Amino acid sequence: MTGEIGTQRPPFVDARNDMRFLRGSARGARVGGGIWAVGLLLLAAYSAVAGFGGARIVVDGSFVDDTVGLPLLLGLAFGAVCAAAYFAIRPWFLGVFLADGLIVCRNWIRTYSFDVHEVTGIRLDSATTAFTGIGSRFILFVGRIRTIEIRERNGDQERAISLTCTLGRFKTVQAVADEMRAHAHIRPLLPDG
Repeated sequence: MTGEIGTQRPPFVDARNDMRFLRGSARGARVGGGIWAVGLLLLAAYSAVAGFGGARIVVDGSFVDDTVGLPLLLGLAFGAVCAAAYFAIRPWFLGVFLADGLIVCRNWIRTYSFDVHEVTGIRLDSATTAFTGIGSRFILFVGRIRTIEIRERNGDQERAISLTCTLGRFKTVQAVADEMRAHAHIRPLLPDG
């Protein structure tokens, strides 16, 4: 389990039936995904209207049909609809799950599984995601926000992984982190803040 050649992580599939979802662990991702989906659908609608409405260019004071721009705008609309579908559907499969000896985190792109014996720390971190920007700690009308960072021993090295799917309000994320710590039998080194 230390990351040496020939060792494997505990298989995700074996623990799948006994996993327990941590309530609130993906609430912020679901809200953010919904906001991104609505924005992308608005972009798609605008692109489709501009494309089907006969996009025109003004050249020397007269309108000229833009036949090159039509496929581009319709392609943009199709891409925006596909991305909106991803942001509307994927958040419902995100979150942190606890199983026997495992912490499993389904993030936006990949799934991480951590052996609780290899976890050295779980702490709250400032939110750095596509939804919030770089190092955000506060969002207007939402309040203090955080994500969870998990530290894991990998042989002689220690790596820190930010679990971006856990983006949420401070108290909700703190409760999720406390449950993860209890499952991994570790205490916080510093108070969350």
